[in-house]
This record gives sequence, C-alpha cells and structure tokens, in this order.
Amino acid sequence: MPTVGEAFQQARELTAAGQLHEAEAIYRQLAALLPQAPEVWGQMGIFFLEAERPDAAIEPLVKAIELSPDASAYHGALGAANRLLKRHEQAIASFSRALEIGPPTPGLYNNVALALKDARRYDEALASIDAALAMDPAFQKGYYNRGNLLLAMRRVDEAIASLRRALELDPTDAGAHCTLGLLYFDRADFDRAMVEFDRALALRPNYVEVHRNKAIVQLLRGEYEQAWRSFEARLECADFPKLGYQQPRWDGSPLAGRTLYVYAEQGLGDSIQFVRYLPLAAQSAGRVYFAAHEVLRPLLVQAGFGEYLTSGEKPPEFDVHVSLMSLAGYLPDRSGQPYWPGKYLKVDAGLVEQWARRLKDVRGFRIGIAWAGNPDHSYDQYRSTRLASFAPLADIPGVQLISLQKGAGREQLAELAGRANVLDLDDEMDHEHGAFVDRAAVIENLDLVISVDTAVVHLAGALGKPAWVALQHVPDWRWRMEGETTPWYPSLRLFRQCSFDDWAPVFERIRRGVARAAAEHVGRGD
Repeated sequence: MPTVGEAFQQARELTAAGQLHEAEAIYRQLAALLPQAPEVWGQMGIFFLEAERPDAAIEPLVKAIELSPDASAYHGALGAANRLLKRHEQAIASFSRALEIGPPTPGLYNNVALALKDARRYDEALASIDAALAMDPAFQKGYYNRGNLLLAMRRVDEAIASLRRALELDPTDAGAHCTLGLLYFDRADFDRAMVEFDRALALRPNYVEVHRNKAIVQLLRGEYEQAWRSFEARLECADFPKLGYQQPRWDGSPLAGRTLYVYAEQGLGDSIQFVRYLPLAAQSAGRVYFAAHEVLRPLLVQAGFGEYLTSGEKPPEFDVHVSLMSLAGYLPDRSGQPYWPGKYLKVDAGLVEQWARRLKDVRGFRIGIAWAGNPDHSYDQYRSTRLASFAPLADIPGVQLISLQKGAGREQLAELAGRANVLDLDDEMDHEHGAFVDRAAVIENLDLVISVDTAVVHLAGALGKPAWVALQHVPDWRWRMEGETTPWYPSLRLFRQCSFDDWAPVFERIRRGVARAAAEHVGRGD
C-alpha cells in the first residue's frame, strides 16, 4: 500500500500527464481515509487550482485551514482561488493572512498587491508591491506588476520606468514588452508602442492580446483593411467569453444562403453602432439571427431590426457564427472602411409627439447632456468627466440643459442644485418602453446632444441627430486621432483633449460653439 507521500507523487504525475480525473480520484480517496489531515485537503485544493477549477478548490482549502489555521501556504492558495473567482475582498483577506502568518516574502507582498489592484485599491496595492521590491530589489515580477499597476493608475512615466527595469532583469519577458507598448499607447506614441508589441510577438508569436493591441493602433490610424483582420485576435483573448459553438466561425467567405448567427460582443454603444451591418449580411445569407443585449430589444424592434432578433439561452439552428463587430471587417467588402447606410434607427412617431408635448414648455436651445459612462469600463475615469464641466453651458442665454444620464453619475445632479439649471427626466425615461427608447424620442425633440463617449453618442448618431462628443486624449479606436468628424456618424462633431486628462480646454471650445449656436437659434426665432 503506498504511503501518503507516494500517493501525492502519483497524483502529481497523473496531473502532469493530463489525467486529471484519475488524479482527483486519488485525492478523494486520501481525504476519505485521512479526513483530519490538513495536508491532504491542502494538496487537493492546490490540485484544483492547477487544474483551473478554482471553484472546486475553495472547499478543500477552507477545510485545510480549519485543521491547520497557521499554514500560510493554504491561505495563499485560498487567496489565489478567490482571486480567480473575482472575489476581491476575500482574496485580499486570504493573502493578507498568509503574509501575517509569514514568513513574509516578496511573492506574498506581490499577491496582496495584485488582489488590491483587482479591487481598485491602487494606493494600497502600490505600497504592497513596493514592500516586495524593498525586500528584493531584483524581483523582476514585482517590477512588471508595478508597471501594470501604475498603468491602471495612469502614472505613465513611473510605469515606463518600472517596465524598463523589469526588462533589464529579463529581456525575454513578452508580457513586459506588451505592457510597455500599452504605456506608449497611452502617451499617443504609437510608433514606440508598435515596436514593443513587435518585440513581444517575436518572443511569443501567438500572443493574442498583443495582436489585438496592434489592431487597435491600426484602427486609430484608419488602416482598416489590415486592422480588422488583426482585430479578430480579440476573440481568442482571455477576457473574451468562450462560446463553445460546434459550428465554425464565419471567416467572411460567401454565405451562399447559409444561416448566420450573430452575437453582441461588447457594450450597448457597440451594438447600436454595428447593427447597421445586419441588413447587409442578410443580402447574401439565407437567414440572419442576432442575439442582442436583452435591454436593447425594445429599441431594435422599434427601429426595424426585429426580424433579426432571437431570444433565449439556446441559439437557433445556424451554419456559421460571428461577432457583431466582426461584420465591419467582412461587409460590404474586405476593405473595412466605415459603412454609413444613412440614419438607421427610428422612433415611434407617437412617442416622439408624446415627448414633444411633455417638453413644449421647455423653451430655448435644448441640449441633452451625458457626462459619465459605465464605471466598470477600464478607461471610464478618463473618458468620463464631471457634470460640473457642463455647468458653464447653462449660463449661456437661451440654453436649456436636459439630462440624458442614466445610472452612475446621476448623483452629481444634486451637486449643481442652485448653480445650474438641468432638467432631469430620469423618472420618466426608459421605464415603460425599454432602455434608450424614451431617450431616443427625447433626442428627436432636442436641438443638440453633448456627451462624453457613451452609448448616448451612438444613439444620437444612429438617429442622425447633431451631437458633439468630448473625447479623451487617446480616444476609443473608432474616433481615430484626428479630425472633427467621423464617417461612422456624419452628424457628430468631435472635440478632443490636447493633453492627457485635461478637459478644461475641451469644454471651453464647446462653450464657445454652444454660444454661437444658441445665438443663431434665437436669431431664427426657433
């Protein structure tokens, strides 16, 4: 009969050979025979972590800790499982307990920092990673993670210094080259960014995140034909949902009557932007199904896209599938140039008239505003601004501001009470008719929309309504880096930051433009 140590060794060999079911059976047998042995439960939990089953690792690791509360390794493993499950506070607590029990190591400080970064507790994370580097000034992984952390904090110069140090210690670290490229990207230094991305790919040719990053640079530059092909790499990235369809992904080859299943990929604004391609796809497909965000269904039905929509967790029968955003690279040809079919969203005329009656006493130049996007977006703190940025517009004679903001950011309305008059319609919009439906009807009754880069911009653009967009220094790829107009939405006008996180000049240009437009509005007697 093998000893416990021999059983562990056999399980590890089976794991290395990919025989995970057999390895798990050994751990289960040991746990049944030795239910009070913490090392059995701990090794089982670590096995599940290595098998990429963090959910299964939790129970045995908790059991191991109950039996051996002062075993730092089990707390560390539990922290790793919780971190993979995105249980940020539990991960912080477990890693911190492992560090407290000790002995402290650079690796433990590093793990605490990573969990704190996940929870966006950036200052605490930086203190922890600096403690790791104080223990070991040659801790290469620490410099790499410090660079990533400072990237999230947008402390770009410091982040570049950390990444360069990481690469001095290990020039073959493809991840460090990738992150350094992202830092140059944030500086709008795209040539240097591409050099670092190419260095990363020389070390790891199948590094899909780097292929995606290169594509984003190409999209920003308007190199569409090459960019859309490269951008398909995003579908293989770790943060892209794994769909598991048995049918092949469509590659742009002739559909020849095949049934195409299209699924929404990213945010609501992305879906509004790219639904324009569905009728094009339908010209050559036998049938097109679109699995939209459920909250967009009422808007899309009203806009005439109902014939494409499918619902339910199980997709209909289809031949090939594709992401909605990928259609831009395949239709109407392979050039990837932005396709504009003309105004492609419409609102029920009765609802537009209903809102016209609701707003009949709102005189002057009506401007709908939105100042904040989805707070979960990784760049939201830089693409969003404060409502206070819009306050000077309310002082312009004849201007009436109307809030189109939903969700996060609305609390700022209270901050402007008594300082700026902003009509808040939240209690009346998009409750009865569905997301964006009332907002679309309100927009049809406005003279102008002014917003940061949110779904409201896409809504106004798809309706063909005039809208001004306040853009961060390095904007989302679809707005490119130059110009006041965009072929994606001819009715939009773009106002760009000239330097990082500096909104004041942007809103001063907007204020001057609004003053002229409002004066013309009064002059026409509108």
